[in-house]
Amino acid sequence: MKKVLLCNAHELKEGEIRIFTTNGLRIAVAKKEGSFFAFADTCTHAECSLGEGELDGFEIICPCHGARFDIQTGKAVALPAVTDVATYHVSEEGGKLFVLLDTPEKKAGRQ
Repeated sequence: MKKVLLCNAHELKEGEIRIFTTNGLRIAVAKKEGSFFAFADTCTHAECSLGEGELDGFEIICPCHGARFDIQTGKAVALPAVTDVATYHVSEEGGKLFVLLDTPEKKAGRQ
């Protein structure tokens, strides 16, 4: 696995989603209830940017067709999406946010 620096942790505010492109991957990172969650930025239904969607609790709503995914697990929880999105372990170390790449996880780690 490769640990990649994304940004300073304080740059991501509560309830905010930011999109990062690193190692050829577009990854969305959300901050919810003080924890950080990283997931593939692309909706599995219509390839829209999930990072441009809105959070509703721990679900990200795709801005194109309303599909919903659990940001903690990547699970598709509302149609039209039926395929889960990849999630990545994200950690805060020394005030900086890192994501582990190369192996998408089934569950996103809470830090």
